[in-house]
Amino acid sequence: ITYDSTLSTPSLQKHSSPLKVAFLGHCGPGKGFDFFVELANKFACPEIEFWAIGRENPALSHINMDKLTHKPTKGYLASEDYYVALSKIELVVLPLDKHYKYVASGSVLDAISCLKPIVTVDNPTYRKISEEYGAYGPMMDSRQSIIRYFETLNLEDLKAAIPQWTKSLTNIRT
Repeated sequence: ITYDSTLSTPSLQKHSSPLKVAFLGHCGPGKGFDFFVELANKFACPEIEFWAIGRENPALSHINMDKLTHKPTKGYLASEDYYVALSKIELVVLPLDKHYKYVASGSVLDAISCLKPIVTVDNPTYRKISEEYGAYGPMMDSRQSIIRYFETLNLEDLKAAIPQWTKSLTNIRT
C-alpha cells in the first residue's frame, strides 16, 4: 500500500475541532472493541469523538454504539475508505486482550504506518518497540489504566506529547 502525505500528517497540532480517537480493524471482543465502546459511552463529549474504523463483529452487534461518531461497517470496508478515515483521526486506542501477548496487531502496524499515536495495554512486543524507538503513545498496564487516562486527560498535554510520539513513530516506520 502506498501512503500519500495526508495519511501520515498528524492533524492534532492544528486541530480546533474535537479530538478524534479511533479503534482500528476488526471490531471484536478479542481486540477490546467492547471496552472501546465503554470508553466512548463514558467519555464522548463535544471535545472528544470516538470512531470505529473497521468491520463490525456480529457477536457485538447488540452493544449500544450510539456514542460512536463513526460506527463500524456491517460488511466489507474498502482499504481506501479505511485509510481515508484513519487520516482524519489523531489518536488510536487499542485495548488488546491477553492473546496478543507476543503478536503484533495489524491495527497497531497501520497506526504506526500512518503516524498515529497509540494508547494500548503493555505487552512484550509493544514494550520492546517502545524501548528501542521511544514512546509512541501512552502504554498502560491494564484496561483500567486506560479509563484513568481518559478521566484525567488534558487535551493541551496530549497535543504537547504528539510531536515526540510522531518522531518515535517515524523512527519505527523507517
